[in-house]
Amino acid sequence: MMAKARQMRAQAQALREHLLQQQEALDAQLAKLGNADPIRHVTGRSSLEQAIESTNDMIRSLDRVLHQNAPTPIVTTVSGFCRTTNACA
Repeated sequence: MMAKARQMRAQAQALREHLLQQQEALDAQLAKLGNADPIRHVTGRSSLEQAIESTNDMIRSLDRVLHQNAPTPIVTTVSGFCRTTNACA
């Protein structure tokens, strides 16, 4: 299950990056044409911005699942240096 959650999180991050790129391209195109995004004009946010926020919510939810199910790390200290047994996700 944890591997699936990590995979889904990676996919969500890739989706967010794609949406951000599309938003930048759309904003540039609209600026070039001298137009405004009609949905942003009416609602205050573009449909892409809404999709980005939904994706961010999904990533936060997956982070909570991963954090809640992460094994408790064993911390060892040698000569003042700390080391945990589980790798950072």
